[in-house]
Amino acid sequence: MLKNRPIQEQVLIVLSLAIAAILAPFGVYRLIHADWVIGIFDISVTLFLILLSINVYEKRHIDVAKKALSIFVFSAVLITVYLKGKPQAVWLYPAIPLIFYLTTPLIAARVTIISIAVMAFLMHEIMSLFELMTMIFTYLGTGICSFAFGYQWHKHQQELISLTVTDPLTKIKNRRAFNDDLETLSITTKHCEEHVLLIFDIDNFKHINDIYGHDIGDNVLITITEIAQSILPENTELYRIGGEEFIIMFHNITQQSAEQFAHLLRHKIESAEMLENQQVTISIGVAGYQESGYCTSKWFKRADKALYCAKENGRNCVSFASSPKPKLL
Repeated sequence: MLKNRPIQEQVLIVLSLAIAAILAPFGVYRLIHADWVIGIFDISVTLFLILLSINVYEKRHIDVAKKALSIFVFSAVLITVYLKGKPQAVWLYPAIPLIFYLTTPLIAARVTIISIAVMAFLMHEIMSLFELMTMIFTYLGTGICSFAFGYQWHKHQQELISLTVTDPLTKIKNRRAFNDDLETLSITTKHCEEHVLLIFDIDNFKHINDIYGHDIGDNVLITITEIAQSILPENTELYRIGGEEFIIMFHNITQQSAEQFAHLLRHKIESAEMLENQQVTISIGVAGYQESGYCTSKWFKRADKALYCAKENGRNCVSFASSPKPKLL
């Protein structure tokens, strides 16, 4: 259902369909009156927008869809003006704020300036100087207002996104970001790709908090995050999903390489001197996406079960879910 999708997807789908609904009657009207070139063009734009909304709904490639929509809308406006002349120049006014919503303010400003320059070139022979200058300055006014709004909107949006997907203590991705990435992976991954999930948590962390205090416990979490980040390979994401529990998601990596990393991480943390008179250790569970049948929920459960196995077998070790019963390594 559309209402269960992220707000950006909802807006992009509704926006694409709304523009298609606006253009469709113009295309039909022109075809009925034998205005074939522009009629076919309007219908083509309408079909493109419908296909774009379907692609966003099924594939969820939001950034690609935004760029495609921006390029297509401005191209459509300029082509329409070229084919039909001065009356169609008004279509640039709604197109300008639209691109400031779809892209970053700087990119939108550049595209707007280029579009105004192209529009002035197309219109300079059929408009008087006063009409041309009026058109240019009203376009620029629309662009300036859109830039001011777009700059503030994008700034606040980035701040909100950062707050919702970032753990405030360790500054890495949080549980919500993990769930979003997991859902995206389930849609976009190919079955020839291998991904590995590593779940680890700090052994006896409650004891650390009780003995040393929560401030020291927070420092331990931050130090472990820094250690993990210092050895992370490329195409890898690190998350803190709650309390003392972390997740590492490896992309395009063999299970053997992930296993080697798990042992390296365990050794690095075990060797770090974080507390006086107490060693900090972690337990790790590892599971492959391919062997989990490319099912994200099963994948997470298998890695979590492997972590539980590591805990049950004395902690400070790695358990790999290479079979229904995790094998201690």
